[in-house]
Formats: sequence, structure tokens, C-alpha cells
Amino acid sequence: MKKVLFFALAILIASCVSRGTKVPVTDSVDNFKVEKLFNVDGVTVYRFYDSGRGYVYFTNKTGKICHYNESDEYRVETLCNE
Repeated sequence: MKKVLFFALAILIASCVSRGTKVPVTDSVDNFKVEKLFNVDGVTVYRFYDSGRGYVYFTNKTGKICHYNESDEYRVETLCNE
């Protein structure tokens, strides 16, 4: 049982190591480094790091935007309507 748990934990940790793809940003005033994480059903998920908020996740479609504050360990979500 311990081997299975260790193996599952190792896979979980290894899957989180991968970085996203760098995306060229043309109109960013603060030059945020935006990463393209993945694309599902035509919706692309991006992420950038804001030093005041932590990681900010957003999509190229109307939907949920959230950011994670690492120091306080909380998550803020914003739902956008069309």
C-alpha cells in the first residue's frame, strides 16, 4: 500500500513541475510574463504572476478568473457574464 501511495504522490508532484508555454504580450504596461497552460474545446487557459496577488489565471473566453494568494493561502474567484 505504501508503494502505491508513494507512486501516486510521485506522479502528482511530477505533473506539477511542468511550466507553461511563454506567450508574447504586446499591450502589457507592466510586462507580465504570461504562460499558456492548456487548451480544451477551443478555450485556452493562461496564467501570470502578479506580485501583489500571486498567480492570476484567466481564459480567452468569458468565464471564471481567479487568483491565488500564496502567503495567505486563499483563492479569489470572479465570474464574468457575456
